[in-house]
Amino acid sequence: MLPILKEALEELGVLPEREPEHFAQREAQHGDHPDLIIDGTERRRQRPKNPEKQAAAYSGKKKMHCDKNVVIVQAKSKRVGFLSQT
Repeated sequence: MLPILKEALEELGVLPEREPEHFAQREAQHGDHPDLIIDGTERRRQRPKNPEKQAAAYSGKKKMHCDKNVVIVQAKSKRVGFLSQT
């Protein structure tokens, strides 16, 4: 279902941006400063064996290893403008 959803959102022109730099450039082109809602979540995951990956996945806040995601939504239109990579 994911490929179908992605294709439908792309056809409608509402596919969320996945690159922070592109999102920032697109928002700067609009000129106005819309109200944005920024939310992040951490989802528990198995501890990676590689020490470098362990450090990247560790959350000091939750004291566990997790995947992190950030979403930015325009408050007025409730449109998801940015969805970070996991």
